[in-house]
Amino acid sequence: MNRLATSQKTLLIIDDDRDIRDIFKFALESEGYEVITAINGEDGLEKLRKGQKASLVLLDMMMPIMDGKQFLQAYLSDKSVNAAPVLVISATADDNSAKGASGLLRKPIDLGALLKSVAKHSRVTRPLH
Repeated sequence: MNRLATSQKTLLIIDDDRDIRDIFKFALESEGYEVITAINGEDGLEKLRKGQKASLVLLDMMMPIMDGKQFLQAYLSDKSVNAAPVLVISATADDNSAKGASGLLRKPIDLGALLKSVAKHSRVTRPLH
């Protein structure tokens, strides 16, 4: 397993699809990241407000209760949470709906592309081998 060059290696995955959360979590943990998951934007925001720290948020846009766009608006205006970058991962999002995010990946996602984007957009430096 890879070890990361910084202690800031926790990722928050916000997606209502359990299979996607599980696949992303497994792939990212196998690269040495710590992963927190949330089932919708409200759940993710609550975890951050309760003190969970993340170096990157991976955000789906179409979810019940609080969707990705609502999460982004609340997250970016909430000074009580850390300001980690957000990588939107969605089949339907465009640059306008992902406004405020640091990047956008379209579903379906190749795991290699996911890992490269996570490394690029997170505050995590590079994995040590």
